[in-house]
Amino acid sequence: MWRLLLPFIVLPFIELYLLIRIGEAVGHWWTIGLVVFTGFVGAKLAWYEGIGIYARIQQELQSGHIPTTTMLEGLVVLICGFLLITPGVITDAASLLLLLPFIRRPFVKFMQKRYKNKVHLYTGPTGFDQGDFPNPFENQQPPGEDNDDVIDLDDDDYREIK
Repeated sequence: MWRLLLPFIVLPFIELYLLIRIGEAVGHWWTIGLVVFTGFVGAKLAWYEGIGIYARIQQELQSGHIPTTTMLEGLVVLICGFLLITPGVITDAASLLLLLPFIRRPFVKFMQKRYKNKVHLYTGPTGFDQGDFPNPFENQQPPGEDNDDVIDLDDDDYREIK
């Protein structure tokens, strides 16, 4: 309960205080412009980073690996995107920093090490774990090749029963 006090009660008051102080220092319209600008720039940056992470996830899956680290990076980018569209100075700065890959990747590695013993992976009856897993499509023949399991019918080989 007390762990939720900081992010949901204390941090918004600090953010509001900072926005008011910045508004007094540079003007209210400049402050509003700064909030809107960081929202747009952050959303665009999160979009591009998300596209790149999605491509890396697809590539890792096709090579037969479970993309755990890449998916965690995607989660960080998603959270950063949400934080960037909310007004605030501290959350915007932290989110913009975490969107940079050379900061995000060490952060994800740190979080993996920190929570390694607190997360339990249920592998299920198949026994898959974080290592390699078999590709279910590797023995599949491409369409058009002779396949004994496929019965190819022409239009005059069947009729519809009503």
